[in-house]
Amino acid sequence: MYDERRGSCSVGSHIRDAACYVCWAFARAYDPEVLKPHIHEIATNLLVVTAFDREVNCRRAASAAFQEIVGRQGTFPYGIDILTTADYFSVGQRSNAYLSISDYIAQFSDYSTPLILHLIDRKLGHWDAAVRELAVKALGRLAFRDTDLILKELPKMVDTCLAMDLYNSHGATLGVGQIVKSLSAIAKERSVTLQALMGEDLLNKVENLVDNLMKEM
Repeated sequence: MYDERRGSCSVGSHIRDAACYVCWAFARAYDPEVLKPHIHEIATNLLVVTAFDREVNCRRAASAAFQEIVGRQGTFPYGIDILTTADYFSVGQRSNAYLSISDYIAQFSDYSTPLILHLIDRKLGHWDAAVRELAVKALGRLAFRDTDLILKELPKMVDTCLAMDLYNSHGATLGVGQIVKSLSAIAKERSVTLQALMGEDLLNKVENLVDNLMKEM
């Protein structure tokens, strides 16, 4: 996950790439029983990189490491199912990884929470505007996978909209808008009002967001 911002860019892609191949080597170096206590952490982090890393070499390295561990140890939950979609070639296109592959992975409850939290905590404030915009779209889709988690995290996102850092403010503002749009569709599916789904306090906070942004300008 190492990604250190330096002005309008960042450093760390070579470290993330190398870390993925260290995980790839684990599959060959250790017995399944040795890795078993760490399987969940390794699997979730590899899938986060597979779906959401900015760099294609990192996404492919994570996918290759995941495939190697599944093939040699078979201990990753839903490993075979995920590999049929998140393979080395399909992660090559960033938009496909963000919008299609992440949504497929998130249907498995073991992985939905780490994917959503990574988008909120790390990608909505990314230095690359294209990544922020893709993260917003992905978050809108994942809202259907774990609505309760989205509702829990939404107040924090609303507060981040007023942050001094422009990247964080921009990503959070777009994210709140996209999530409210998704929540509206979810409320319609459940035959409830948006207020009933979000709660009156949270909905009021969102409704007042534009006015609060104008005051901060």
